[in-house]
Amino acid sequence: MTASEDDVERRVFMVLSGLRSAYDLAEAALALFEERSPAIIGYGVSFEGTGGRRLERLMPGQLEQRAMIGAQAFLSNLVIVEKGVARLLKLDGLPSDIRERAEQSLEAIRTVDERAANAGNDTLMSSTIVEGDMLCSTRDDGTAGLAAITRETLEMVGAAINSIFWTPEEAAAITERLGQRRKPMTTS
Repeated sequence: MTASEDDVERRVFMVLSGLRSAYDLAEAALALFEERSPAIIGYGVSFEGTGGRRLERLMPGQLEQRAMIGAQAFLSNLVIVEKGVARLLKLDGLPSDIRERAEQSLEAIRTVDERAANAGNDTLMSSTIVEGDMLCSTRDDGTAGLAAITRETLEMVGAAINSIFWTPEEAAAITERLGQRRKPMTTS
């Protein structure tokens, strides 16, 4: 291995370590968000700004605050993952096969954020939970964006990251070999 190849490998490892850390924090944040599920008391009226989805009604208090903190932390860490994959693509000397898979991974990760609708002045939402598992917030362009705060979202992001370095079969084999020890980026 040449010094240049060694440097690329070291930088890829550093980015992957950052991705893993952000992924783990997103998983912990999801647990905070999920705690409030039994306390949901229904849904209010739908709003144009949320694409017709309804706002969650939850008794105010610590549980609601923890849910919002969890939802925000979940999304923040997925943004870190997205930026990490984008950073990986900027590395000079990255093998073309890894670059191609990283581009596909980045596209998949970016699908987590969904544009709900154009938000008028009377429908702007910020950091609102809608229909149980969606976080709605106003984006810079004036649209309401939605992201699913779910285990499925986390698993999709984990699979997208894994696909950069391993085939699905390799990731499954690694998971099987490791047993209960640290797995590739899938939820436990």
